[in-house]
Amino acid sequence: MTPIVLLILVVMWVAVLLPPYLRNRGGSGSGASMTSFRDPGLFSLYAFLAPDYTHAQVESALRETIAILRKDGVTEDELARAKSVMHAHEAFGRDGPFAVASHLNEAIAAGDWKLYTSYMERVNQVTTEDVHRVAQTYLIDDRCTVGYYVPEAGESGD
Repeated sequence: MTPIVLLILVVMWVAVLLPPYLRNRGGSGSGASMTSFRDPGLFSLYAFLAPDYTHAQVESALRETIAILRKDGVTEDELARAKSVMHAHEAFGRDGPFAVASHLNEAIAAGDWKLYTSYMERVNQVTTEDVHRVAQTYLIDDRCTVGYYVPEAGESGD
């Protein structure tokens, strides 16, 4: 169940936790992603700098959010909102034969074609305790790599 929990963590991060937290801390946009194969893969968090903020300020805000998530976990409401986003994403993502074939192929690539039919059922089984456990297990500094995009002179960064 860990990959499903990590996917919920990604959605929760993007849709629920990160935007309000970064709003006044230098982030002009943010996101998260995760590869969803049989084993847990790369889990990425990112934020775009707002004018007049530094990389260090935004990195600090990201790290503070991770610390809060590791310490306090998530609320039932936050988890419900993340699941709602995932339900909508999945419903729209299965609209049409090409989308169905694509999602089925992704399930096969993840190691089990039945994941296509059981995915949302498995998502619904995730608890706040699961998310907290996974955050404490995987979102640790020893597993963190940080990178900054710094445009060269003359580049706009757009």
